[in-house]
Amino acid sequence: MKVIVLILLKLLAQRINFNYELNPIKSRIYGTDNGKGEWDGLIGELMNKKADLAVAPLTITYDREQVVDFSKPFMFLGITILYRVPEPQNPGVFSFLSPLAFDVWLYVVIAYLLVALSLFLLARFSPYECTIHTPVTPNTMRSRTSSVSSTASGSHSVD
Repeated sequence: MKVIVLILLKLLAQRINFNYELNPIKSRIYGTDNGKGEWDGLIGELMNKKADLAVAPLTITYDREQVVDFSKPFMFLGITILYRVPEPQNPGVFSFLSPLAFDVWLYVVIAYLLVALSLFLLARFSPYECTIHTPVTPNTMRSRTSSVSSTASGSHSVD
């Protein structure tokens, strides 16, 4: 790994045309934060301006990225996390509820009921939504038809 980094640095210096001097760090660590914002290792050398550039197979972490700038990674080691595949389980009747927590489903039901109640109350008290008609009974039906027929058969004078 050390040889690859040195070859990469040499090729980079030839391509961009700059001179460099290798100064290996004494602690042989890449850099850790002590909790007070002070770093050791390569990151500490860069922050204290003892080095202008660090070339190493350095892992890019969130904390390190907050204090120094990184180039695009030039090496990928393929480190992965392995875990056991979970055993398949038979789905239950309510397995469709599994993606969301119980609290989320509770809030959805409460929101649904509140919206339904709000719409009902708005419709009930709106003058445009709810109109009260007289109930239709056989007696009111006869009186309506007789008043319609009497006006239809009435005489109209046309001048």
